[in-house]
Amino acid sequence: MEVGNSYRLYIRPSTSGNNYVLTNDFLSKYPTTKVAHEELLNNHDSSEISTYETLYYTIYDNLLEKNEPIQDANFDNPK
Repeated sequence: MEVGNSYRLYIRPSTSGNNYVLTNDFLSKYPTTKVAHEELLNNHDSSEISTYETLYYTIYDNLLEKNEPIQDANFDNPK
């Protein structure tokens, strides 16, 4: 992740304590703004796209298409 950018994260409660972890190492983080597919996974040199990459791009494109409002979490004053 990069400072100043927003991401949509998919998390679940951890099985080892009172915290949260990503649901999947590969399919859990998506930028909230439009980014070229090649930039999403830093996949500049690969001419072959894996099934996982195709799935990631499909999910990312669908999230952008829905254009649901993203709200920043307010951990100091939860509702």
